Amino acid sequence: MKNFWIVLVIVGVLSLGFTSCGNFAPIQEVQRTIVFNEDLSGEVGFGIAYNVSDFAILKSSYDDPVSLIAAEMAKVAGWEFFDTVASEAGGYTWVIITSQFSDPAEFYDLLINATSDETTGVGGTGTGEELPPLSIEKTDDFLRTRYKFTWTLLAQAATSGTTNETYPGTLRVQLPGRIIETNGAILSDGKTVSWEWGKYDYVPVVLVTETKNNIGLLLTILAASFLCLSTLAAISAIFLFVRRKKQIKGKV
Repeated sequence: MKNFWIVLVIVGVLSLGFTSCGNFAPIQEVQRTIVFNEDLSGEVGFGIAYNVSDFAILKSSYDDPVSLIAAEMAKVAGWEFFDTVASEAGGYTWVIITSQFSDPAEFYDLLINATSDETTGVGGTGTGEELPPLSIEKTDDFLRTRYKFTWTLLAQAATSGTTNETYPGTLRVQLPGRIIETNGAILSDGKTVSWEWGKYDYVPVVLVTETKNNIGLLLTILAASFLCLSTLAAISAIFLFVRRKKQIKGKV
């Protein structure tokens, strides 16, 4: 089983949580974000939050703690290329790394250290509705395109028995189009869905969205208009034919 979240937490704490001077900066939250575009390209982000005051301690002990944290996160994630963002929000200093993907294959590669090799309910290669595997699907038909994302977030305690720490975790996912089904919480922007989990939670993730196929809709309207005009033309032709026959019969 891949132990991404717990390893990420441990690496972050051990790398920067203490020094010989006794400085300590415990992690407060962890977050993962995934944004898909219509062609199934997109961006994955991993983030760690520290209290602003605790992060100030790190800054006093390290020349560039943001880069150091980002490098450790990328090492655990197995990412060679990534961007780093640091920001303050809600009393926290967030360090976030992001990486781009151009198709589902690259997306799965980016998350290979965050899924399980087992089939028993931890979001890996297993099947089943209760604890679904990591999957992104795009289905096109004549009038619409449907996107479906599934996953199972791993319980932190199940991926490591070496720590009693619990770090609130959040996953945020955005798919193209209108949300038509989800078991998560829809955020205020109406496009992003959020799931929370912790030490003992195995959280199934389901998100389905839909976009309209404007070309298909236009062709449907044109076809309906053509059928309507053809019907009217046929009725008019029959009416004129019958009328013409009556006129000829009247002259005889």
